[in-house]
Amino acid sequence: MSETELLSAGDCRALVSAYLGPNPAARVVSVDVRPLAGPRAGYMSDHLRVELVVQEGSSPPRQLRFFAKSLPRVQVHREYVASTRFYVKETAFYARLLKEMRDAQGDGGHDRWVPASYLVREDLIVLEDLSLQNYRPFSAREVMDVATSQLVLGEMARFHAATLVLEEKNRASGETRTLKEMYPDMLEERSGSTLRMEGKLGWFPAAVRCILKLMDHIPKYNTDATKLQSIKDKIPEVCQVMNTIVNSSSKFRNVVCHADIWASNILLRYSEDNKPFDVRFVDFQLVRYAPPACDVITFLFLLTDKTFRENHSQYLITHYYDKFAEELCRRNLDPEKLFPKSEFEESCEYYNILGVILAPVALPMLLLPPEVVDEHFRTPERFVQFMLEDRSTECVDYYHSNAEFRQRICDIIEEFVESCILEK
Repeated sequence: MSETELLSAGDCRALVSAYLGPNPAARVVSVDVRPLAGPRAGYMSDHLRVELVVQEGSSPPRQLRFFAKSLPRVQVHREYVASTRFYVKETAFYARLLKEMRDAQGDGGHDRWVPASYLVREDLIVLEDLSLQNYRPFSAREVMDVATSQLVLGEMARFHAATLVLEEKNRASGETRTLKEMYPDMLEERSGSTLRMEGKLGWFPAAVRCILKLMDHIPKYNTDATKLQSIKDKIPEVCQVMNTIVNSSSKFRNVVCHADIWASNILLRYSEDNKPFDVRFVDFQLVRYAPPACDVITFLFLLTDKTFRENHSQYLITHYYDKFAEELCRRNLDPEKLFPKSEFEESCEYYNILGVILAPVALPMLLLPPEVVDEHFRTPERFVQFMLEDRSTECVDYYHSNAEFRQRICDIIEEFVESCILEK
């Protein structure tokens, strides 16, 4: 099946109607669907550009352009994504939860933190093409500055607050269930069980193998073989903590979290002088019901480095909470009653361990050059090897060839070992 065949005639009509509004005179003249040019920006779907030429009565033809996500075309990749059911979570998010959140806000909705969606199927999501408005993803290989971090965390706070507003409105109307209980298929936590396939085959086991191989090259540890082996023996079990700590909390207030806040999922809009002034979040395939600190800490560990966090984390955590509280107050809700600042700060301390473990698990792959990663999505064999078996060769090679990558990897692995293994 070609990319263009992904959209039926009915899909095209529905897409035009959602974008332009009902217009019986609008007729789709041509359809063009093709893979998005440039390096791969995500790992759980194929990205496409959709262009429709529409004729409205006697008016000149009009070109409409969209961004689309589909289930992967490579069969083993498609089967893996289908087994995780992550794609189902995202389609439910766009098709159901967003509408509920807009309705709960009562003023037409304040959901500028996501792109507009125009067509949602189980295997396809068609969204506005934000590149037309000069949005682009942040580079995974850069450390985000304070001003941009404020921008991102402020919008993240509004997203989290909107889900809490919805839950409070439900409670006021007599609904006693949490959002997780109302949307179990969407908000069920699946990372621990579905980041693996058969036996030792899976994204998470491959990530742990990569850490173990990189350990052999970290100067702080590789001169003492006995100590190094003792550390490596403990790493697989310690890493598993990441897959349990992200579950819903019985101690801290939960919200709907994005759960995959890294560079490619943060689209920044730039001014003519190349300064970011707006942000959208994309790829809601891992959404979960957890304390907001999970997203905040994930952001800090995947988008900044140790020096930045030592200097700015507390300020940015305060900034996030101020925006979170501001949004609740705007909805006539009391933040100190629903989620006091002291409790939020305590939750950030508690979930700091999530970032400490997530960084060495995820960043070795996320910081690789796009051309290295793209090469492994071209055939089923390469996909399985890189994503599900062992990506350590690529990471070790780049570790030795790129000084910035080497420094970042040394920092995150040393922090992980010192915090999670040697202090235990």
